[in-house]
This record gives sequence, C-alpha cells and structure tokens, in this order.
Amino acid sequence: MRNLVSGAIAKRRGYTIPDETGHYLVLFRNVVWWSFDAAGKALGEDSYTVMHPDDWERIPDDELPTCYLDYLERIGKLDVAAVR
Repeated sequence: MRNLVSGAIAKRRGYTIPDETGHYLVLFRNVVWWSFDAAGKALGEDSYTVMHPDDWERIPDDELPTCYLDYLERIGKLDVAAVR
C-alpha cells in the first residue's frame, strides 16, 4: 500500500524521514482477514502490516495533489496559501 502523509505522521509510524515538515509517500504491506457468520454478517477483522523504515519518498510541495492539500486545509493542518 502507499499513503501520502505528513512528515510528523511518517515519523510516528517509524519511517526514517529526515524532515518532519515535508510530505512523504510511504510504502507498506498490509493484509486484512474478515470473518463472517453463516448468514454472511461480518463478525470482525484482523489485519497485519509490515513496513521498512526507509521505504518512503519525499514529495515536493509543488507536486502535492490538490485533493491532499484540500484535505489538509479542511482539517486545519496546513496553510495551503503558503504551498499553492
């Protein structure tokens, strides 16, 4: 899987990013198993994730997708005017 996340989030997830003020494409493997009853109703799920701390790529601010910038602006995590 690939996620576009802030440097602060990447760092908290264990990636060895050099600058928490940047934005990073982080890569990881994930598998999810769902269990169901006889009627097909979901009973729950189990998931497992593995990542390598150096499996990331910094995305330059001028290449960040508009939808990502819009999301950060909506949640109050970025002064979008400074980036756009």
